[in-house]
Amino acid sequence: MLMTPQGNVFQVNGVELFVKRQGEGNPFLWTHGLLGSMELEEETGVIEWSLLAKKVQIVRYDVRGHGKSGMSLSSRHYRWENLVYDAKELVNKIGFSTFIAGGQSMGAVISLFLALMMPSHVRGLVLVTPPALWEEGIIQGAIYEFAAKLLEMEGLERLLSLMKDRHDLADRQLISSPEITEKFVHSLIKRDPRVISAILRGAAQSLFPPREKLREVHIPTSIFAWTEDPLHPVSVAYELSRLIPSSRLHVAQNRREILEWSHTIVNFLAEQGEEATSDR
Repeated sequence: MLMTPQGNVFQVNGVELFVKRQGEGNPFLWTHGLLGSMELEEETGVIEWSLLAKKVQIVRYDVRGHGKSGMSLSSRHYRWENLVYDAKELVNKIGFSTFIAGGQSMGAVISLFLALMMPSHVRGLVLVTPPALWEEGIIQGAIYEFAAKLLEMEGLERLLSLMKDRHDLADRQLISSPEITEKFVHSLIKRDPRVISAILRGAAQSLFPPREKLREVHIPTSIFAWTEDPLHPVSVAYELSRLIPSSRLHVAQNRREILEWSHTIVNFLAEQGEEATSDR
């Protein structure tokens, strides 16, 4: 592990992952969404990290190819079912025996895979706006593939221009606005187009957590969805809630209800912390 003034860098599966920790107590591992980063979440996100840090030790990281983490150029490395191995290795290097996993969009899927892969370690799940999965995910995958081809054929500027108008090309902040869209697009200007293409293709090729396996996830789970978010269909959140036995679904109808999510997550984390203490 390499320590920097901004955070820690861990060597994981051939790349360096940039990691930030905040707060104390039971660990909460958080994974951001597609083409996002910790920095972008801090600028445009709806979660109040300082509020959560009063209850748990938050461990956030930039996924490979994102933010300040290292990159690779193979789309296979960016398939969601493969990115979970980076998260698993990070957990092992930090040394968590048990933890709560959570994430937004792509990060929610990685957290689900992590719960399936490490059932004795993951004590709970926080899934914020899960992306299109299963049948709907195949359709969304074709859009990601289209975006990768457009990038390769017409360049990054053309792709970014289209992203400003279309909400189905890449993940962005839950509450869309011109300012937030501009920040999202600006964050991509600095990135290697080859990596963006690999990330989009990886998303297009990704497998999804099997429905039958999710029925075996017997840990407390909080799922958050927004009715006006076509990139993260509410139908998927309802399906996850149906499949995961110990789950609670929170569906926001408006901005005010979305801004309450941090308090709901804090209460959930506090409940799991109390259970963890009583189990010792």
